[in-house]
Amino acid sequence: MKKVLMVLSISLFLFSCGPSACDCNKNARKWGIGGSISMTQDCVEKYRDDIPKNYVGTNKFNEELIRLSGKECND
Repeated sequence: MKKVLMVLSISLFLFSCGPSACDCNKNARKWGIGGSISMTQDCVEKYRDDIPKNYVGTNKFNEELIRLSGKECND
């Protein structure tokens, strides 16, 4: 039982790791000039719940992503 619990804990940790707030911020700032699409998707997943739904598909979405990740990065 302990082994199963340990394997599940390690799996959860490995699969929950995403880009850091600073990585998201840097990627969002250079989007269109070489930003990574896969990192952008990971960052959107990370911050999706904190960004208003009406920002989807607009420049405001990227601006809000920069603001949220920058705030976390500076903390």
